[in-house]
Parts: sequence; structure tokens; C-alpha cells
Amino acid sequence: MTMLAVWAMLGCGTARAADPPPAEAVPFAVGPTSQPGGAAPADARFQQGRHVPAAVSPPPAAASVAGAPPRLAGLGPSGSAAARDGGPLVSPLVSGVPVSGVPVSPDASTGARGASSGADGLTQAAASMPAQTGLVPTPSVPASAVPRLPPPPPTAAQQALINTGLASATIRPGEAQIFPVSAGRVNRIVTPFVHAKVSSEAVGGIDVRGGVIYVTPASDGPISMFVTEDGDESVALNVTLVPSRIPPVHLELHLPADIVAQMASRQPVDRSLAERFERGQPFVEMLRDLLRTLALGRVPAGFELRETIPPETTTPRCVAGPARVEFSRGQYLLGASVEVLIGVVSNPGPVGVDFTESWCGSPGVIAVALSPAPFLAPGGAAEIYIVRRLAAADDDRQPVRPTLVGGGG
Repeated sequence: MTMLAVWAMLGCGTARAADPPPAEAVPFAVGPTSQPGGAAPADARFQQGRHVPAAVSPPPAAASVAGAPPRLAGLGPSGSAAARDGGPLVSPLVSGVPVSGVPVSPDASTGARGASSGADGLTQAAASMPAQTGLVPTPSVPASAVPRLPPPPPTAAQQALINTGLASATIRPGEAQIFPVSAGRVNRIVTPFVHAKVSSEAVGGIDVRGGVIYVTPASDGPISMFVTEDGDESVALNVTLVPSRIPPVHLELHLPADIVAQMASRQPVDRSLAERFERGQPFVEMLRDLLRTLALGRVPAGFELRETIPPETTTPRCVAGPARVEFSRGQYLLGASVEVLIGVVSNPGPVGVDFTESWCGSPGVIAVALSPAPFLAPGGAAEIYIVRRLAAADDDRQPVRPTLVGGGG
């Protein structure tokens, strides 16, 4: 009995397989692939030049290495060799996320069946595959749990507008600056331009007079605007006004020194305009207009602005008492018959100082002014403008010839 059983088992193991289908019934049939030495083909599906489709096998277990993506076999009608044999291409799971493949088949029906089989295989594999240890789920965080950053502290100009309604700010072109203004009341904004031009989405409530802008907000919404020189769009100030429950404000905007120098360099200096400015009105009115223009951060027509005081120019000497006057970072303005030296006055002491203009009086000085105010708070500073008359020309220094008529004999 024992020998009969063994013989039966051996007979079953060498049972002959069924004849494969003809080659014309199987697309993409290839020739036999045999190993060296006459060994059996590497793939049993390739026999006698015919391609034998394999049955769809269930997906194997997940990879034993933690975090490694599992390999899925038997997807599509051609098993693991579907991609190289022309069957539908279905990509495996990448980090546990199924990626849809692109069916590649010359036969639309074969490709559809392969894609369907591949999709079913992916669904079964995803359902039977254990959770991946390398995956990090993305939690759903409610909006209330997200911490909110505190708003930035107000700038010096913003705090000054809130406290006193008066502020001066130096801003670079293009940088967004936010300033509080009075809601429903007239606010005054002095720009560094001679003829300002405003581009804003606000309808009404904006009145431009020369280089000064008057803004009356009609609502509580912020007002954004770009301010440029009329006819010159190279320099633009980006300003946003936020209406608030504060008194009307007076805001003075200034450009950095390098931007002012660039604008001055682009404009040719016509000294005839400076001469017309100086002689076209009474002398005292001319000085007052000149100092007002400088305090507004502008340069009168025909005047030449230099970023540093020329070395050959003598700086004024001021007996400023407790205040300190410096011209090391000063500016120089040259006109037709006058020159202006611009410096900085500071109060380093703990007590406020009321600066007196006569402290800077010296030969040749015809006017002295401070901006924004002559009163210096403890630790405060202001600009000082000293106007001097230019030295007489050489023709004016020649000796005078006495006339022959009406003179002494």
C-alpha cells in the first residue's frame, strides 16, 4: 500500500498540463525564454513562442521592513509581467496612497478589462493591507485652537497721531505705511511733492491743493492711496489711512535723503528760477516762503540740493546753551543769492528747552528757523535751517570810480 501511494503521488506530480491556446489568440506573444544549459524557461507562461496569461493572484502580505511600501503582484490580466507584455499598467501603492496607472494596450477592450482588474486588485490590497507605520496622519485643528499673534506695537508716528494729532514720518517709496486719521473730519497730509497726485479707490473726500492733501473719510473703512508727483510716476508713496475716533490729524511725509538726491539729480537746475523765486516777492516774504518749503521737505525751484555740506563752506557756530547743534549729517541748499545750511538740534538733557534762534546769529546769517517746533522735549530733536547771504561776486568787489559830474573838484 505504501508503494502504491507513493507511485500515485509521483504520477500526479508529473501530470501533463493542458495545451496552451494558439499564438494568434494571445496578443504580444513572445518567443521562448530559456536559461543557459537547456534549463526550463524562466517564466512558465512563455512556452513554445506563446504567451499564457496567468490568473490574478491575491496581493502578498505587507513588506516586513517597517515603512517600506508593499509590492503588489498579479495586477491586470497578465500578472506581474503586465507592464512589459503590453497589458494595462497599474502602479503600486506609494507610502500607502494608491496611484492610478495609465492603461497601455492596443486593444480597447483588453485595456478596459485590465484596468478594471487592476482597480479591483488595488481596492482589495488597500483593504487587506495593515496600517503603515511610516505614515503620519494630518490632524484636523479647529480655528479656535490656532494661536493668534498679537498685533505689532504702534510706530512713533502712529502713537504721535493718536496722542497729539501731529506727526512727521520719513517713508521710502513703495513701502506700505498705515496711519490713523480722524473719522468724519478733515485731516491734513503734507507730501514731499510740489504738485501731488492721488490714486485711490475712495470716492470723494480727497482734496489735493498743491503738495497738501485734505482727506475727509466718509466711512470707517481704510483708505489706501498712492501719492506721486503730478507728471512723474517714478516715486510713489504707498499710504493707508485708517479712520479712528481721534481728533483731526496733521501728518507730514518726507522722503529719505537718497531718494531726494535722486529726484534732484534727474531734474536740471535752472538758476534763473531761483533768481525769480528770490526777487519775485518781498525779501521777508521770500525768506518765509523758503523756510516753509524746506520744512515741508521740498526744494524750491532753481535751488540745488547737496547731501553734504561742501568742505569749503564754513559751518555756523551756535551758542545753543543746553541744546546741541550738529551739521555733520547736514545738507546744503544753493540758490541764486542765498545759501541754506540744514542741521540737527537735539536736547540730551532731562528738561525741555525752548530754542532761541538768535543763538545761531553770526555775520552773514539772515534767517534761522526750526522744524517742527523750536521747543525741544527731553531727548527730542528738530531740524534747523540757517539762511546766509552768498558772498558778493568779484565784479561787486571792484573799487568804485568817482564820476566827473557832480563830484568834487
